[in-house]
Amino acid sequence: MKKENIFPEGDFVTTDWLAEHMDDVRILDAEWMPGQKYAGTKHFERLHIAGAAPFDQDKISGPELSFRIAQNVYNSHPSVKAFAKGVGALGVNNDDPVVVYDHHGLFSAPRAWWLFKHYGHENVRILEGGFEKWSWEARDFSVKRRMLAGDFRDTTPTPFSACSNLEWLARMDDPNFVSRNSVDLRVEDEFAAAALPRATNLPFQELVRSDKYFDFQTLKDVRALEKTFAAARVNPNNEHVAYCAHGLLAPIFALAIRKVTNDYNRPVPVYAGSMAEWSYRNS
Repeated sequence: MKKENIFPEGDFVTTDWLAEHMDDVRILDAEWMPGQKYAGTKHFERLHIAGAAPFDQDKISGPELSFRIAQNVYNSHPSVKAFAKGVGALGVNNDDPVVVYDHHGLFSAPRAWWLFKHYGHENVRILEGGFEKWSWEARDFSVKRRMLAGDFRDTTPTPFSACSNLEWLARMDDPNFVSRNSVDLRVEDEFAAAALPRATNLPFQELVRSDKYFDFQTLKDVRALEKTFAAARVNPNNEHVAYCAHGLLAPIFALAIRKVTNDYNRPVPVYAGSMAEWSYRNS
């Protein structure tokens, strides 16, 4: 029987909400750091939310990447087949509500969220504040737990099948790629050194706020985001393509756009290869 959508509106759930729905969702630890292979799994094995499974983005990507640089598989996205296989192995079924989190509050979890959106799984949310907020509140966390294989497969004819939704993905082979409004989420110095043609710089740090007392970050509120977009001369009602260095931080822009426009059905395309791919192919 297909499960109902139990999530509140928006792209996030609070720690209070998750604590009340632990048995109703699949929880995935999406901690990840580009260039540090399997770092996410190491974080998971040390500490994770009770009942979570490790969504290690290196392992999920597997060998079938659309782009590589010097054997480093940290700057692109997995194929439909690799994603379906990897997620299914974590016990995620096509109709499961999924909650992803990382250990910084808002860092690598948005990329996991974006991958689920891109591959057709709409029923996904990010834990606001991540593991840091969860642990500071003295909630349950545990050691590694093995998950059973699920049936998240690309051949399942359901709305939650792993099939590429290209509205979430920007690609260099798109003839309109360069002419679209590109927003660069890297820091100012990196943007000044090299960037996509006619891109606008909006460092991801401008979209998040750090907790006053604890070590985690969350997305700014709507009013603060509106001021940030205005200062950067980015109209949130226009179509944009988000990119960064390796595709890790760009999905934070998508979250900000959806929040400030209050349009949670809106796909915001991300250039998965980002500057790593652009620089390599234009060198």
